[in-house]
Amino acid sequence: MSCHRHLTGADLLTSKGPPLLADPTVVTYNSVATNLARINVQGRSSTSASADGALTLDVSHTVRSGRESSLVKLTHKKTTSDPLFPSQNRPYTMSVHLVMNRPFDQGYSDAEATLVYDALTAWLTNATNKGKIMGGES
Repeated sequence: MSCHRHLTGADLLTSKGPPLLADPTVVTYNSVATNLARINVQGRSSTSASADGALTLDVSHTVRSGRESSLVKLTHKKTTSDPLFPSQNRPYTMSVHLVMNRPFDQGYSDAEATLVYDALTAWLTNATNKGKIMGGES
């Protein structure tokens, strides 16, 4: 079974470093393609943000106890009126996370992991399922 290439400690110490996503990364928010420029890289983690700071994308990969977790998190920030004090504005944030957790370097090929990923993301993008999740159903 062909598994995805994991970086070793030696890979992380070379001047080349870990592979990075495109810079800028483009995220479509409210039907508008938004460039997110990379603002931080640390080991196998990176953060990209929109010019106005309203959108932030965090991507990280960690290995613990024989398992690798890959996290993708999109955070949105806005300022709007406080419902208790309508004349005052306050900041609000929300984020959506997707975590893929699998055995480190064994057991699942990239193709097999992609099948699980695709199944979940298809389920999440189904309008009925999305509405039920937003409505608090479990």
